[in-house]
Amino acid sequence: MTRPRILNLARAALAPSLLLLVVALSHWKILLTREYTWLDAPDIARQVLPWYQFQAREWNAGRFPLWDPYSWYGQPLVGQMQPGAVYPPNWLLFALPLENGRIRGGALEGYLVAIHALAALFAYWLCRDLKLA
Repeated sequence: MTRPRILNLARAALAPSLLLLVVALSHWKILLTREYTWLDAPDIARQVLPWYQFQAREWNAGRFPLWDPYSWYGQPLVGQMQPGAVYPPNWLLFALPLENGRIRGGALEGYLVAIHALAALFAYWLCRDLKLA
């Protein structure tokens, strides 16, 4: 590679790298300590997390969960946004090995930071595409 090409690559990677650093620093308490969690909110702990746990168990059993028989006398998971049954980053979370039949806490904490990092990068690339950045 020529020197100008390397400099262009470094310049192109600078803004996304700084953006990822900002996301990581804004979530430092979740990333670097065990003292804080995003799972402490009542809606997350009592509604969303059970959906995630059910889907993770189904994925680990080799099944794609279309219907949750345990919530509100049964409900479809595919048509709802919150359970995220058709959201590909969730598939990566659900496919991870379980610990005592549950998603590992560290995986959930890392997942939160990862989806925020993806959102920041996609927003940046959208701004670049629209010639705003």
